[in-house]
Amino acid sequence: MYKLKRVLLIGLILSFTISLWGCHNRDIGTSRNKSVASMLQNLKNYEADVSITFTKNKDKSNIKMNHIYDKEGKYQMTIIEPKRLNGYTTVCDGTKVSEYNPITEKSMQIEVSPVKNQLLFGTFLHNYLNNESAQIVEEQLDGQNVYAVTVPIAGEFKYMATEKVWFDYKTTYPIKMEIYDTEGSLTIRIDFVNFIYNPVK
Repeated sequence: MYKLKRVLLIGLILSFTISLWGCHNRDIGTSRNKSVASMLQNLKNYEADVSITFTKNKDKSNIKMNHIYDKEGKYQMTIIEPKRLNGYTTVCDGTKVSEYNPITEKSMQIEVSPVKNQLLFGTFLHNYLNNESAQIVEEQLDGQNVYAVTVPIAGEFKYMATEKVWFDYKTTYPIKMEIYDTEGSLTIRIDFVNFIYNPVK
């Protein structure tokens, strides 16, 4: 009887330990799940052309940009369209942020904008890596298998409370990112036209 109780006790402890480990191990799941997690954890820099759609009161506006991002905090965002804003560039060297106006051909230092930074996939990456509860789940997007991650956005922004990113099932690269307000309504959609992973070695 004593041996039986001991075996049962050990079994319960092992079950609890495995269960607890499973709750905290973000890589658990399919090998593809692990590939997405690995891609995010090993991303050092990227370059992407993106199409950004802003939605407010059912009105929509769109801009196309080129993003270059380094995990050390450096980034560059350049507007491609609309044509009247083509070449307008925001650059961060890791500490200071400046904006270049192609019309005046002048640059000026500006305050860091957490709102503008949310347009970067790199900001999502930071939020993901600092959120232990973030999970990679499998979903359907336009009839295709994809993976998705939803994380809260730090700070009290009415129109930017959470963000969700969908990842290509084969490449594991981001396809689309959406930002929602505090009521769960879509405010910003970012489509990745292309995505170059770690172009700078």
